[in-house]
Amino acid sequence: MTKTTRNFAKPAIELVPPSVLIRAGRRRLRLTWRPRLRLPSLLSGLLRRSFKRVLAPALKVSIATAAVCGAWQMPALAAAPAPGTLPAGWSVVNGNVTFTQNGNTLNINQLSPQAIANFVSFSVGSDATVNVNQPGSLAALLARVTGGDISQIYGKLAAPGTVVLYNPNGLVIGPGGMVDVGRFIGTTLNISDSDFLAGKFNFAKQAVAGAVDNQGTIQSATGGSVYLVGSSVSNSGVIRSAGGQVILGAGDTVTLADTATPGVTVKVTGSAGSVTNLGTITADAGRIGVAAGLINNSGVISASSVVKEGGRIFLRASQNLTTSAGSSIAADGTSGGNVTLYSEGAAFIDGAVSATGATGHGGFVETSGLQQLDVVRAPTVGAGGTWYIDPYNLEVVAGNNVASNVTSSGNVITSNGDTSQISNGTINQMLDANQSVVLATGGDGTGGNIVVNADITNTHGQGTTLTLQADANISINANITSNDSLPMGLVLTTNYRDKNSGTFGVQIAQDVTVRTGGDVLVNQGSTGHGNGALGLGNNATLDIGGGSLRAGQIELSSYANLTLGSGSSLVATGLATLAEANVNAEGAALFQLGNLTNVGNVTLLGVNNATVNNVDNQGNLSLRDTNFTVNTGFENNYNGTLTTGGSSTLVLNGNLTNHDGANVSFGGADHSAGTTNVTGSGTLVADGGYVVVAANYGYYGEGGLGAYGGDYAHTLNMTNAGGLKLVDSGALLIDRDVATATLNKLVVQAGSIESNGGVLVTSGNLSVSGSTLVDGKLEVSGGNTILGGSTNITGSGYVRMTGGNLSANGTAIIDGSVYMYGSSNLTLNANTTGGGSITLSGSDDSPGEGFRSLVVATPDSPTLVLNNVSSTIGVDISNASMQLNGSVRLASLSVSGTATVNGAAGSRLNVSESFSQSGGTLTLADAALSSSSCGTLSVGDITANNLVIDSQSGAIDQLSGTSLHVKTQLIASAVNGIDLSGGSDNQIAAFAANNSGQGDIKLTNRLNSTDTSAVVLNGISTATGNVSIDNTGAMQTAAIGSKADFLAGLPTFTSNTAAAKLALLGIDTSGQVKTVTGNVSLATHSPLTIGSGGVSAGGNIGLTAGAPNDPTSNLAINGVLSGANVNLVAGNNINVNANVVASGTYTVSATGALTYAAGVSYAQGGGAAVIPNPQQPTPTPTPTPTPTPTQVAPTSAPATSATVVQSQSQQAQNLASTVNITQIGSGTKSDGDVQQGGATAQGGGGSFGEEGATTAPKKLPMCT
Repeated sequence: MTKTTRNFAKPAIELVPPSVLIRAGRRRLRLTWRPRLRLPSLLSGLLRRSFKRVLAPALKVSIATAAVCGAWQMPALAAAPAPGTLPAGWSVVNGNVTFTQNGNTLNINQLSPQAIANFVSFSVGSDATVNVNQPGSLAALLARVTGGDISQIYGKLAAPGTVVLYNPNGLVIGPGGMVDVGRFIGTTLNISDSDFLAGKFNFAKQAVAGAVDNQGTIQSATGGSVYLVGSSVSNSGVIRSAGGQVILGAGDTVTLADTATPGVTVKVTGSAGSVTNLGTITADAGRIGVAAGLINNSGVISASSVVKEGGRIFLRASQNLTTSAGSSIAADGTSGGNVTLYSEGAAFIDGAVSATGATGHGGFVETSGLQQLDVVRAPTVGAGGTWYIDPYNLEVVAGNNVASNVTSSGNVITSNGDTSQISNGTINQMLDANQSVVLATGGDGTGGNIVVNADITNTHGQGTTLTLQADANISINANITSNDSLPMGLVLTTNYRDKNSGTFGVQIAQDVTVRTGGDVLVNQGSTGHGNGALGLGNNATLDIGGGSLRAGQIELSSYANLTLGSGSSLVATGLATLAEANVNAEGAALFQLGNLTNVGNVTLLGVNNATVNNVDNQGNLSLRDTNFTVNTGFENNYNGTLTTGGSSTLVLNGNLTNHDGANVSFGGADHSAGTTNVTGSGTLVADGGYVVVAANYGYYGEGGLGAYGGDYAHTLNMTNAGGLKLVDSGALLIDRDVATATLNKLVVQAGSIESNGGVLVTSGNLSVSGSTLVDGKLEVSGGNTILGGSTNITGSGYVRMTGGNLSANGTAIIDGSVYMYGSSNLTLNANTTGGGSITLSGSDDSPGEGFRSLVVATPDSPTLVLNNVSSTIGVDISNASMQLNGSVRLASLSVSGTATVNGAAGSRLNVSESFSQSGGTLTLADAALSSSSCGTLSVGDITANNLVIDSQSGAIDQLSGTSLHVKTQLIASAVNGIDLSGGSDNQIAAFAANNSGQGDIKLTNRLNSTDTSAVVLNGISTATGNVSIDNTGAMQTAAIGSKADFLAGLPTFTSNTAAAKLALLGIDTSGQVKTVTGNVSLATHSPLTIGSGGVSAGGNIGLTAGAPNDPTSNLAINGVLSGANVNLVAGNNINVNANVVASGTYTVSATGALTYAAGVSYAQGGGAAVIPNPQQPTPTPTPTPTPTPTQVAPTSAPATSATVVQSQSQQAQNLASTVNITQIGSGTKSDGDVQQGGATAQGGGGSFGEEGATTAPKKLPMCT
């Protein structure tokens, strides 16, 4: 837009306009000199006629002299009507109206609410009266003059309702004339009948539009109104409307809208119209409006009230507005009213202007000249009032204080071209008097700037506001301050009329201080609220104390300062700081930003409600005792530092990403004890940067945070849904054992959790209630780390513990490695899967690449605690301990050194793939230890209630000098032999075993009478090897029965029954001891009882019960014995209660008696069966002396006994055939390997308990 330049000449300020009163007979004429006003052609012609007819003969006044009388627009020079003159030539157009004349009185009787009547003339002479008798105050009459004469009222016009008098020729209320109506509208502009009947006040110029002039008195009823409308309007008399409205409007068209409201709207078109007031216009507590192209006021305009609020006054000119020195405009009252002096062109304001009220209830005064503004005297608005100043451009300059309504040597506002200047002293004086000031600019063109070049100071004013409203920009080049104890509001609005396009803003210049202590509002546009741009230059300061700051984008240059005090608030769409700029908010109630871009320092202390949509931080952001919400995202970039302290809350509704070279320090803001809570739906991502909890001394990582001071116990609680995610080289550092961190979710991809510098671990306390993903490094050196949700350690991830406690309470997937050293403790409380391993060691031997040396300050061993865990991971324990508190399934377990594995009462352990022991001790409840590898499954010191040892592809052996103590049941299954004879003191209460391939079954054992009264062999079988069992104490064979029930309770991935698991292991449930091709040797140093399952061997059978002459060393045979050579030895008696079949020799050696049960037979050498004691009654034998123990043949028969044996050979062969089929089973031999039937499908079929009876076996390794 381009500015239209107008040059307005300044009128001389007049105290009273020069005038001359002329009397010619009965005629009076006042001539007023107005050199600035042109004489209209109509007036000039009227002057000539009037002077020729009336004045010229008497006064000899020339036409040129008469031309100076333009102020009265010449209707005033018309001859007054004769006394007694009344309206004439009436006719009714609409409604019910009658007319009666009684002498000098005309009664117009209106019987309808609305009526329209035409008159040829409508004048009222002196001593004459026109009464409009109406049905009520709401009735209205339109009196339209159709003749050519002006209307002159020198008498009285009265009506209770509305009278509209329309005469296009002109209207004059002469001196002494009185108009007393409820509402009077005098107009020379036409109003249509339809608008009148519709209650619309739309007035428009026809071919002729004369002037309206009041020299008499016009008054309305209380609350009524007076409207004078014409091409020009003047008043030198009195116009009164108590509590009502007075409107003077001049132009081509005038529209009055909302006349029943205080905000009556007056619309005027045509710039030639003028309104002049030389008289008095009053509307006590009412409304007075003047609207025209040109307005001149030299009289009194008052809407004041003694008992009510001051009224409203507006003078609105489309060209020029002038008030003279002797004029007065007032809207005083109990509360100050409203005075608006407004010109779209130039305004020259002199005289007294006031809108005062009781103390603290001042009014409002506007002085506006949109092209040019001069104000001689400052208006009086009273304490609590406001002065609104609106030129084209405005500059605040240095100057003295000027009192209100006091003429000084210079104007309070002086125009210089299109820029007006106001002294800072004037503004300061107004503010100190508790009066607010509005500095506004505007108009057409490119102007509209406000520049503050002198200090504005509020020293005494309380509750004041300084408002700057610019059509363009605001430049604050000087200080704006208020007394610290007297807050002052500051409103800064740019482009406030929305007339201009482009970028606008408020700029506080370098080294300038703005400190108001009150609210600061920065706007842009007519409807903007807190959306304006605000800039602070280098080293500039904006201090709002306990107030508020609302703005759009705020930019702080280098070393600039923005300070918010206790209870303050900041609301902005954006905040950007440059290097070393500072934002300090201490105790602020609200800190709300759209976007924060920080390269400087932002400190929030005790801020209860801080909200930011986006944060781009490259500087220092410090939160102490603050609640800080991030709605969209937080990028903590290189050199950026986020610190918290005290009791703070960080709400992440978007992600907070801590990049390389940046740091987040929880507790680092104040280096003292406290708590930081992280909540919301977002994730804290450490992408190369450090996340530190309670750091102490030194710097951590690239771009790490230095935290100084002694130990301090800061606590981090992360309940945000996204938890903590460590990627790249990002790290979580929990420093000092007094620090605590609680996380809802933890994801470690390529970063690490660490403390104490370098790649360390958490030495404080860490708790994760959600899931944990470790794809990098998780290190624990102290404190308590609790992973409450699921834990996933990927193949490239590993956990290293050198101290402290780590608990995984949820499901764990470990595909990586877990290393434990020193005094560390690991607890797994739920199902665990994966192909990784857990390694426990009492010393730090740097097991993997990337580990650094650590010195463990305690000799204690690490502890792994497993609570109800089902896992596919492996555990390697060396010089450490593992505690089992529930059902635990592991893929592998390696025990070495001085490691200990302890199972609580009722616990269950299943190692399904690989168990090995080279040292340490295991104390278990129920357990199954398996190995699917080709090597030997070695066992050492193990104590258990029930135990399964399963070598699926190899052998089982026992470490030298170790002890197996199984209190209830031991089950062993192997392919290449079972050797439990190397132990120093095995104490096995019950033993069941199966060897499905080549190899022996060996056991050296002793009875523990606390566990059982006799050791039980409940199913021993081997395909090609020998069975050799040497037991000290009583021993017997028996079916396994319910002793195998514990198998069903062992944790597996299937729900197989105990019977199915026994079949998988290849255990003979009948309790038989058998070998297909080998020998069986059962020796005990106490009674030996062979149960109903018997003994079967492809080789020899040797059964030995105790030492000679031991009365308890009895041998009882209750099951079939079938072998090559069968040798029975007892220290006392031998009782044979089942058949004996020996393909070789059958020998018996007993210190005591040898007895056979009735019907029992024996056979040897392929001979016939011998029944020593047929089933018939036999006399009680005569006691004989106990013979000396010697080896005796089964039959002490005479030499003929051979025939007897031979005669029974067929029977013996049939018996042997029966024994082999029913007791040994269908053994087969292929390529030199002999296996017991069914062993391939069950006994060597894969991990113990992992497949059912109908499941195909897992392919075993090809062992060589």
